[in-house]
Amino acid sequence: SREQNTKEDPNINANWSLEFVASKRYDLITGTPPYFRVDFSSDKSDNDTSEDKSSEHKDKKHEVITSAVIQQGGMPTSMQSAPARCEFRGGVEAYCEAASALLSQPNGLFVVCENWLNDDRVWKGAHEAGLEIECVWPVMGRAGKKDPLFAVYVMKKMFNCRSGELSDDKTTRAGRIRPPLVVRMENGKWTDEYAKVMKAMSIP
Repeated sequence: SREQNTKEDPNINANWSLEFVASKRYDLITGTPPYFRVDFSSDKSDNDTSEDKSSEHKDKKHEVITSAVIQQGGMPTSMQSAPARCEFRGGVEAYCEAASALLSQPNGLFVVCENWLNDDRVWKGAHEAGLEIECVWPVMGRAGKKDPLFAVYVMKKMFNCRSGELSDDKTTRAGRIRPPLVVRMENGKWTDEYAKVMKAMSIP
């Protein structure tokens, strides 16, 4: 039985869990993509160690990554934390695509936080995944700073999805951006608003 097999082979259990998750639709999906972009260089390789010798397989060349350059931030020293900080496995666009496929309609929400430097990528990635950004809440690390550190984006499935270019209407975007949440005042103390957020999360 499947139950017996999953006990014997953890990989079967993991695959079954992913299949189960993908078969459902969800009212709320959250995500924190890696914040730092990685640019990859690749090369097509004819070196094929596969046992598949079909003509269709022979026509396909394998893509080999030759370099990865982190454009924002430094190279992590831990292999475990690296994919959480840098986009070795995809960025906000991949998160938008995955969430869009699993959101319930019409009221399912996708809530994601992203580096403010990638704001344009969030809007574009959401549009390409058939998502509409309903609200953006920027977060400032300290009062007096020019730009936010990151923002929280709330998205829903786009109805009557229109094909074509992403609208770059700054007025439309501005109307969906809330006043920023400021974490600390210039003297380093928490702002009253941030203190209320921490209290709501039961963090002293």
